[in-house]
Amino acid sequence: MKVFLDANVLAYAVDGRDPLKREQARSCMRKAEDCSSVCVSTQVPLELHSVLTTKLRMDPAQARALVQATSLRYEVVTLTAELILRALDAHIINKVSHWDACVIAATSGSGCRKLWTEDLQAGAVLEGVKIVNPFAGKEEARSRVQLGAGMSNSVVSWLLALGNHSQRLEAASAAGEHVSRLGLDPVWEIVPSAVRSKSESASWGMTPYFTSQV
Repeated sequence: MKVFLDANVLAYAVDGRDPLKREQARSCMRKAEDCSSVCVSTQVPLELHSVLTTKLRMDPAQARALVQATSLRYEVVTLTAELILRALDAHIINKVSHWDACVIAATSGSGCRKLWTEDLQAGAVLEGVKIVNPFAGKEEARSRVQLGAGMSNSVVSWLLALGNHSQRLEAASAAGEHVSRLGLDPVWEIVPSAVRSKSESASWGMTPYFTSQV
């Protein structure tokens, strides 16, 4: 099964302002990678960067590193002319915004049957795609949320969350070099030891993804 992740899910995964939604978003990402392959479209990284730099006020280069890590980890569907026309049809028929219609068209065009997003009506089926809101009905997750992670470790958390050992290290290396060249937040300096300690622990599954120790 293939699922499509919208930008809001990815943004909440590093949003220190709402610990509950942050935990739900991270759980959603783990679940998606456990049981399926994951897609995004060329629109999603751009929207993600916009949200990170405007609403979350992240440094643009750090946000770029997260976008790069996302693109390395997930299948990226290109919005072709054909998909744009399909999006316009979805916009007219389903009365959704142009941008939501583009996400729907990309989801359908990539062969995904589920779109995980907060922006559309949960349970609806649009263009053969079922809308799933991963943030609905999960108040019980509040008791499991770890407070205090904040935005300062967002790059580390994101990179440690992205997939298996080799792909995680590839994303970490690429993003880290970029951040280092620009002389950004020294948060990156703790990544090598964090990655190394987890690799040596022989526990590279989903459990140690977002921990307070990073």
